[in-house]
Amino acid sequence: MTSFVLITLAAIGIALLSMLAPLWQKQQRDRYLLAGVFVLILVPMGLIALYAIVGEPQAIERDATPADELRGQLIAIANQLERNPDDQDNWMALGSAYKNIESFSSAQHAFRRALYLDPEDTSIQVELAETLIFANVGQASEEAIALLDQALMDEPLNQKALWLTGVIAFSNERFEEAIDQWQQLLETLPSDAPVRTSIERQITLARQQLGEAPAGRVIDLTIEIAPAIEQALSGDEVVFVIAQAMEGPPTPLAARRLLVDDLPLTLSLSDADAMIEGLTLSAFAEIALTARISMSGDVAPSPGDFEGRVNVGPLTSATLVIDTPLE
Repeated sequence: MTSFVLITLAAIGIALLSMLAPLWQKQQRDRYLLAGVFVLILVPMGLIALYAIVGEPQAIERDATPADELRGQLIAIANQLERNPDDQDNWMALGSAYKNIESFSSAQHAFRRALYLDPEDTSIQVELAETLIFANVGQASEEAIALLDQALMDEPLNQKALWLTGVIAFSNERFEEAIDQWQQLLETLPSDAPVRTSIERQITLARQQLGEAPAGRVIDLTIEIAPAIEQALSGDEVVFVIAQAMEGPPTPLAARRLLVDDLPLTLSLSDADAMIEGLTLSAFAEIALTARISMSGDVAPSPGDFEGRVNVGPLTSATLVIDTPLE
């Protein structure tokens, strides 16, 4: 609307000029004065009527684009930082905005300022490290690695730091280290987190590079003990992990023997764990996974044992919590 009013005023100005210029010629004053009055009135009225009919043209007032919105956000953040240059959150927001538009030099400046204000903030360390990696076309500099190492020292389960250190290890062919970092990352994620599939795929790729990737189906199972039960255990109790077909023979498809002290733990069950030839995880769509703490040490369940169960279909990972006493 503002742009349209300006155009209308400009039209009025043109009309005034067309009226005033001829007034210097006294012989034609009356005729031009009358014409000028008509122009002065009719031109704005015509423009206003046109606006009322068709609205404001898009060429004059277009809709805001994502670039306009981002520009507005950057301006707003910059104005706030001008008033309060020690606002760490706004420096972080500014760095993230610049990183999103791949202006990595500006993003580095913003994150460095935020880190100067709080040198121990692990989230800033990780964001700056990631920006340095992006700016270096995916290659990790010594500074980026040092920042990630420091972040993991202060916050061992920082998810982005675990992911990035795994990526760096993989790109430098340190596949065992990459697997270890990504396994730790999996343990921090809910069992239904969509991102688990991507992480599991990267773990499989790393295992293939090591020549250790088992053929067929692989299930990464995270086993935990409910805190109320864990308090009553000494740590040397035996834990049996068993995989069975939900629709098929009761014979275990895979089994492992652990100790309570080993938990929490993420382990991989695969076709290589088959106890009988042909009875593999790949042969069945639905798998029932059981982890049982045996107080007697026997494979057969007994009263006083503790158990946890989870069923998996096509998923490649699951989390099982031992939380049920057997009676």
